[in-house]
Amino acid sequence: MRMKRFLCSLRFRVPLMITVFVVLMELCSVYYQYQNSTDYLLRDLHHEGSLYVRTAAAEMGRYSQIDWLCDYWEEHYGEMDLIYNDQEAFTKKERWLRTQYPFIGEFADVDDVSRAFLDDEGKRVYAEICYARLCRAFDRLKSIYKPVYLYSFRVTGDEFFFLVTGTKEGEKRISAGGELYELGTTTPYNESVRFQIEQIYRTGASPDIMGNDQDMVTVYEPVLSAEGEVAAIVGVAISGEELLDEITDQSNRTFARSLILILVAMTLISVMLHITVLKPLAREQEIMERYETNKDGRAAVESLSAMRTYHGEVESLAESFSGMVTELDRYLEEIVSVTEEKERLSAELNIASRIQAEMLPREFPAFPERQEFDLYASMTPAKYVGGDFYDYFLIDEDHLALVIADVSGKGVPAALFMMISMTMIRDRTLAGGATPAQILSHVNDRLCSDAEDQLFVTVWMGILTISTGGIVCANGGHEYPAVGRKDAGYELIKTKHGPPLGVYEGAQYQDEEITLTAGDSLFLYTDGVPEAHNDAQELFGEERMTTVLNSHADASPQELLEEMKRAADTFAGKRDPFDDLTMLAIRLEKI
Repeated sequence: MRMKRFLCSLRFRVPLMITVFVVLMELCSVYYQYQNSTDYLLRDLHHEGSLYVRTAAAEMGRYSQIDWLCDYWEEHYGEMDLIYNDQEAFTKKERWLRTQYPFIGEFADVDDVSRAFLDDEGKRVYAEICYARLCRAFDRLKSIYKPVYLYSFRVTGDEFFFLVTGTKEGEKRISAGGELYELGTTTPYNESVRFQIEQIYRTGASPDIMGNDQDMVTVYEPVLSAEGEVAAIVGVAISGEELLDEITDQSNRTFARSLILILVAMTLISVMLHITVLKPLAREQEIMERYETNKDGRAAVESLSAMRTYHGEVESLAESFSGMVTELDRYLEEIVSVTEEKERLSAELNIASRIQAEMLPREFPAFPERQEFDLYASMTPAKYVGGDFYDYFLIDEDHLALVIADVSGKGVPAALFMMISMTMIRDRTLAGGATPAQILSHVNDRLCSDAEDQLFVTVWMGILTISTGGIVCANGGHEYPAVGRKDAGYELIKTKHGPPLGVYEGAQYQDEEITLTAGDSLFLYTDGVPEAHNDAQELFGEERMTTVLNSHADASPQELLEEMKRAADTFAGKRDPFDDLTMLAIRLEKI
């Protein structure tokens, strides 16, 4: 029944998924075309606006006194008679100025010397005439090019101070609150164009970026004085609303046509899917249900063989079912065998874990009667138990042996090899008369002569003279120890390595010396610490390990090891550790 419900739902689900996918692709295509068309439109509008604004800026720049005129308009706009389109008043003012000052020729060409001869009234009338002339010029340009706005302004503090604006038929220059501002109108600084305006004042050139607000494109051009300074800025705003609406309508029509074609195609696909796929799948489902009930594999295989008249995926599925039925009994037998093997391995791992746990000293404080040092060690086994071990023991009243090691391999063989190695090291050390290098050489030869499983062990061993803080140590292929100085933090001590123990006979090891003073610490570890890794396959690493050590430099050995384990576990996240996490730390309290 479940299969029948699935096949019925599949008949609708597959065409629906294909339809949704194709519709989404079509939407993306339409949206991409819309964006391209919009981008082209905005670029065209920007180019068109650049032509308009340059023409308007050139008209203002014709006046040699434009810088002075802008200053005068800004300072005296309340005293000026703004005649705008009153031709009679305009002519009267021009006639009066030329009568009073016959030396004035073309108003745009008045120089500094001529302006200096004008009295206050003459300057006011001159400024009014020039303003009226520029307003008429802007009106002409707006009537020809038909932008939405054409204006000029200055930036004063945090405000725009409007100068000359252009109007077309039916529009009026009005005070603040309207859209076409008269001289002296101020508005707050428009933050959306701050970068463009600052670029104009900084470079004296039009900005190299395009400003647009929804369906409006705004272009700016500086008006330069004779000295090359920015006297004013001309702005023009062009609307592309009608063209954008046309582009939107065209995109909607294209999508609607595509959607109809997609629905028709999906209907045909649904019918073909039922005939060529779903019907034979239902037949195969019936065969498999009978096999599930009677477990008659031969009959199921014969029925499935008859399905080969259907070609393609249906035939392949029938062959796969036949192979599945044939292999099922064999798989069941293998499952039984694998289960037995897993139980055997689980028992072996439990034995290895017990061996490892029982061999390691775990009572802390280790030497409660000794006040000269504080020591702590820990071993956290991985899922697949390895052969990590640590050891510490007093050789005599003034000498403490420290050992940390890592056996290759996993399971019981590694645990037994660990037990043998640990015992040999302890026995040879307690026999006396040997340095760590000599002890490692002796144990290496013994392991090589007795080894049968081709296992080896990396070992770091040191003998601490408690009364002086001196440590004589040797390294057999193990990780570098970290020494923490009381006032300088932890660092790795990279001494010379010898080979791991058990690789070949006759290996030689070298004694090194480390000196601890009161308050100094020694941190030993196996590769399970720096090689802990997370889901991204990143290693915890020596750098992170050293950072944790230095972040808890004043901690006791027990606290230090707990913080290190917490940091490694946090880094690894939920990932099971592959290797044991084994650490030993000792701090010299006094000498």
